[in-house]
Amino acid sequence: MAIGLKIRLQPLASLLLVTCILTCTTATSFAGKVTILPSEEIINIGSDVDYLSVPADSINLQQFRSAEYQSKLKPTEMDTPSFGYTSDTYWFQTELAHNGNQEMSRTLVVSYPLLDKINVYIVRPQGHVTAFKTGDSKPFAERPELHRYFTFPIDFQPRETVTLVIEATSTSSMQVPMELWLPDKLHHNDKESLLAQGIYYGIMLIMVIYNLFIFFVVRSPGYLYYVIYVAGVALVQASISGIGYQFLWEENSWFQQITTAFFVPSSACAAIWFSIVLLRTPTNNPKAHKALVGTSIVLGILSIGSFFIPYATIIKPTLLVTVIGVVMVLSIGIINWQRNIDAAKYFTLAWISFLSGALILILNKVGILPVNIFTENGMQIGSVLEVSLLSFALAYRMNTLQAEKIAAEQKSQQLQGALNTELKTKLNIFSSVAHELNNPLNYVSVGTQNLRRQVAQLHTIVSKIFVGAEDNENAMEVKRALDKTFDEHSRTLEDTLFGAQRAADVVAEMRGLTEVDGKLLRTSDPKDLIEAAVRRARDILSADKFDQVNIDYDYDEVDLEVEVNPYLVTHALTNIITNAVRYALTQNQQMPQVKLHAHMFEDMVHMVVANNGEPIPTEMMEKIFDDGASDNPVNNLSVSRSLIRQQGGDLELKQAGSQTAPVEFQITLPKTAGGDEPPALSEVI
Repeated sequence: MAIGLKIRLQPLASLLLVTCILTCTTATSFAGKVTILPSEEIINIGSDVDYLSVPADSINLQQFRSAEYQSKLKPTEMDTPSFGYTSDTYWFQTELAHNGNQEMSRTLVVSYPLLDKINVYIVRPQGHVTAFKTGDSKPFAERPELHRYFTFPIDFQPRETVTLVIEATSTSSMQVPMELWLPDKLHHNDKESLLAQGIYYGIMLIMVIYNLFIFFVVRSPGYLYYVIYVAGVALVQASISGIGYQFLWEENSWFQQITTAFFVPSSACAAIWFSIVLLRTPTNNPKAHKALVGTSIVLGILSIGSFFIPYATIIKPTLLVTVIGVVMVLSIGIINWQRNIDAAKYFTLAWISFLSGALILILNKVGILPVNIFTENGMQIGSVLEVSLLSFALAYRMNTLQAEKIAAEQKSQQLQGALNTELKTKLNIFSSVAHELNNPLNYVSVGTQNLRRQVAQLHTIVSKIFVGAEDNENAMEVKRALDKTFDEHSRTLEDTLFGAQRAADVVAEMRGLTEVDGKLLRTSDPKDLIEAAVRRARDILSADKFDQVNIDYDYDEVDLEVEVNPYLVTHALTNIITNAVRYALTQNQQMPQVKLHAHMFEDMVHMVVANNGEPIPTEMMEKIFDDGASDNPVNNLSVSRSLIRQQGGDLELKQAGSQTAPVEFQITLPKTAGGDEPPALSEVI
């Protein structure tokens, strides 16, 4: 009987065995596999995983590991799996194989911090499962590691192969970049990354504080809109990079869920109103102005709605309206640029820089563009360029407002005293702001110098490690890669240090230009003043344009000294030299030339700026120093003459130029300080 039963069971056992084999084969037919070498510091496993999308929270790990769902797995075929906005849950699976003879540790890094839920399961051959459950919907303190990205430690026994399963759900864009990092490498990279992030947010913070102080002084709403906009951009970047959740609102997971939906429309709304003020759209673009106001109202409603409407519902119209606002603002900027409105030029270039980065980021989030370093950091790169360019637009706007005040002062002399008092207060605050900027610049400079020294020391240590390994090609290849990295870091630090030092020079000039009494007197060499003005003019005009002109210097051999405010004189000289170079470039000739002379004559120091450009027309000669000559390329000459006269000297047109003679301006300054009467404050800037 038993024998008969055994015989009858043999076909059934065979069938079960075949079925089991087929099931196992099906379950692993799509499974990827990653072999981890001890020498590999970073491994991108995105293209080596298989995935499956299912309705949110419809299955668990046990069900996913069943033959039914394993047979549905598909390869990602993407370095960074990205599926746009979706409410589905995505499951990912791959095998991680360690073929070494020693224990090994790696850190799984999922560098997209906006995933609502991300559960990671490490399934070992014996069936033991290590589970990590986190996401930005959970408190930051509950993460396996307190990092702005999602990081998960994975320990390998010798020659162990584990199965990695990732479960991800998000109301934001579904992106799951997956990399395996050597823990020490990740820690070292974090230091460099946080330094770069610190520099970025430091620049944005300085611009916010600086322009907020200016707003308190001038009470122009444009500065307030600009401050809100810059702060909003920085907070958007902090939200999508994980910096905000790590350092600013780490105890508020609810706020983390809505930060992008709130900061994007609110900063876009502020940007539109800033554009309205800067470009004067009610006057220059009345029809477009109404559309801008309407768009800003919609954005304001969306920003408020982000507190009440689910993220998945509100984010798509938010992005759509933001893109519409982007196109409108950029179009109006281009139109006003074509109308020769100077502020629109800087404005348009700034927005092209930033909005290009923002559009790249938006297209990346909806899954149209691939995920890489440029698409992920497009807004950050563009915003730094934009802040720099918009500073020129704001400076031009300030100069325009100041010129309008000067014109009003000339028409109404009885208001002179009140205007001087007002400007004195503003310049005091402006000077104070310039002084306060020294501290963050010093921090950047000192920190960069220390980091440069540390990088150099680390380079030396690493080089010593490879001593004696010259015959090991693998070791030498690693050393060459490290040397290249150290060189790149050194160049980056040098550039950062140069930028900080240049910014410190600018702050020093700002403080000198805003001396309220105008009598910051120093014994100065006219040759040094001329050379400083030449450098500034070169920055203003750009090196490519400036270097087309031949600069000829001619100085007396005797020592030349004047007692003046060097910042004011340099500012005046910069205006004159800039105009001279522009005039020299207007001639269609082989060698445009500017001649700079400095010599003594009758106890006065004479500085002459001559150029071989077009002669000055007779009708322009009569009003060349008039404040109202705003359409002329030499419109700053009235300010320059005012600054020179404050120092006890004078500026005059010696000759208007001809076919054989150059255009020539002459500055005369006494060797000692000028009169005791303080300058008119409205003429300082």
